[in-house]
Amino acid sequence: MVFAKTKTVNYYLKSDLRNLFFNIEQNYKSAFVYLINIPGMFSWCGASPEMLLVGDDTDWNTVALAGTQKYNAESVNNINWGEKEIKEQAFVCDYIENNIVKADFPFSKKATKTVRAGGVVHIETKYNIKGKDIEFWELVNALHPTPAVCGIPKEKALELIEEIEEKDRFYYSGFLGPIGIRSQRNLFVNLRCAMWKDNELSLFVGGGITGESIPEREWDETELKAETLIKLF
Repeated sequence: MVFAKTKTVNYYLKSDLRNLFFNIEQNYKSAFVYLINIPGMFSWCGASPEMLLVGDDTDWNTVALAGTQKYNAESVNNINWGEKEIKEQAFVCDYIENNIVKADFPFSKKATKTVRAGGVVHIETKYNIKGKDIEFWELVNALHPTPAVCGIPKEKALELIEEIEEKDRFYYSGFLGPIGIRSQRNLFVNLRCAMWKDNELSLFVGGGITGESIPEREWDETELKAETLIKLF
């Protein structure tokens, strides 16, 4: 299961939104970075490290991304992961592979590794899906929402999220991205995101719950994710 929370802090924009966007982009070089401003309503920005589906009509890429640790300037190759985080990421891998197989799409995957996303690190496995005439939205629906933002089994996890979470996720854990640029269609899971409205900053973060989870550590993980965004502001 993945439960989300909203952390809200007072925030007064000290510079224009362009500088905010460039600051996020400089700190999340490997992420999909965006900023949307709707005058008179709100601004929404994010830096997602997780692709949902990226490619063209015959060649697609997706990723299993889970597990979180604070980045402490050491080499990512020296990061040690606990059983809980390894199992959490394996759930996402199994989900992706099972749904690709069900849809009868041939695929390959790269070796699992640790990757950095701003002030934190994650466990990542990349997948490539090939084949002529692959139906784009069929593939999107097969993958979304992934266990990294929802849980497994998907239907039961969605029911529990609706029942237990007290606040609306808004756009958090949905997907977005540019479509139709040079025949590419690139969608990313909407993670590491925040909404700014009326001098109030709302940060949206989530944490995966497994049988090995320790509640206090899960809470600390969500605070860490929120803190990496707050620092950019």
